[in-house]
Amino acid sequence: MADDRLIRTCFVSFAVQTILQGLFLSLATLSVYFMLRRRSVKTPMDTCVLAGVAIVIACVTTHWTLSFLRLFRTFFKNDIQDPGAYIADANELLYCVKTLLLYISVTISDLLLIHRLYIVWQDRSIVVGLPIFLLLATIAVEGGEFAHHFVDESVGGSLFDTQLSAWIITIFVLDIVLNAYCAAMISWRIWKAGCGVVRFDGPRLTESLIILIESAGIYLTYDIASLILYLLQDDVFLLVVDCTPAVAAITYMLINVRVSLGIARQGVPTRPSGLDWAVASNPAAHHAVSLGVEQANLGAEGIHDKVLAMETMADGRGLELRVLTSASTSR
Repeated sequence: MADDRLIRTCFVSFAVQTILQGLFLSLATLSVYFMLRRRSVKTPMDTCVLAGVAIVIACVTTHWTLSFLRLFRTFFKNDIQDPGAYIADANELLYCVKTLLLYISVTISDLLLIHRLYIVWQDRSIVVGLPIFLLLATIAVEGGEFAHHFVDESVGGSLFDTQLSAWIITIFVLDIVLNAYCAAMISWRIWKAGCGVVRFDGPRLTESLIILIESAGIYLTYDIASLILYLLQDDVFLLVVDCTPAVAAITYMLINVRVSLGIARQGVPTRPSGLDWAVASNPAAHHAVSLGVEQANLGAEGIHDKVLAMETMADGRGLELRVLTSASTSR
C-alpha cells in the first residue's frame, strides 16, 4: 500500500514538475529577452545576472530530465524489481545528481535574490552582509549533508533517516531565514518608496501582489511548507522537494520579468539603482507631471528658466519634486 502511494506520488511529482518546467522556461525566455533588449539600446547589462540565469536554466532543465529518466527506469527497466523501493532510494546515482542540481539551483537563486536586495538598497554592502553569511553557511551544511548522505555507507537510503534529519532541517532553517530577511528588506524598501504618494492607479491588493513577487514571498512560503511536510515525514515531501528547483527559479524569474516590465513602462534608459529600481517595480510610487513651459523672471540678469517636466518621487523623507529637463537662457 505504501509502495502504491509512492508510485502515485512519483507520477504526480513528474506531472507537476513538467508544468512548472514549462512556466519556468517561458519566464526565463522573457527574462533573457528583456536583458538582451536593454543591451540592444546601449544600456549596461549585468553579465553576472545573465550568467546566473543561464546556470539556473541549465540546472533546472537537467533536474527535470533526470526526473524523467528515473520515472522511465522505474517501469521500463527489467533490473528494477521493486519500483516503490527504487523511488524511495535516495542513495541511487540519479537521485544523488538530482540532489546536487537542487542545491546548485537554490544557491544560485538565493544569490540572485541577494543581488536584487543589494540593488534595491542602493548598493549598500552592510545590508547584504547577513544574507551572504547565511548563504555561505547553507552551502557548508549542504556540502556536509551531501558527503554524509552519499559517501557514508552507514546512512540509510531514506531522506527521513535520523542521521540526516539534523542536516536537512538546518538547511531549511538557514534558507528560510535568508529568504525571510531578503523578503522583509525588499518589501520595506518598496513600501517606503511609495509611502505618502497619492494612489491614482490600481487598488492596494495589486500593490501587495507586486511586493509579494518582488520580495520572493512565494518561495519563502513554499520553503516553510516543505519544512513542515518534512517534519511530519509525509511522502508528499518527495513531490515537494522534486519541484523545489523549479519553484525557486520561477520566483526569481518573476522578479526579473516584473522589474523589466516596470522599467520598460517607465522608460528608464539605464540600469536603475536604489529607489529608481524600486519605483520601476512599483508603478504606484511614480507619477510624471507635465507642466508646460513656464518662464520666470529672476532679476536684472533677465534669466528665464524653462521647466519642461517634473516628476513626483518618494524618498525616505516623503515627497520631492525633481526637475527632469530644464534650460536656462539670458537676454
